[in-house]
Amino acid sequence: MLNVVSNDKDAIWLIDYWCKKDVRGLIQMPFSRHWIMHIEASLRIKNKIYS
Repeated sequence: MLNVVSNDKDAIWLIDYWCKKDVRGLIQMPFSRHWIMHIEASLRIKNKIYS
């Protein structure tokens, strides 16, 4: 287990929400600043790994 979400019982909804998404569902999500923030963060991580 990666332990990327809190073990708190109030965080269960987050796990349930994301586990029901597939690639198509993720692509169809509305484009938002929150979405852009995650893309920027993932690119920074990727660049650190490959530099």
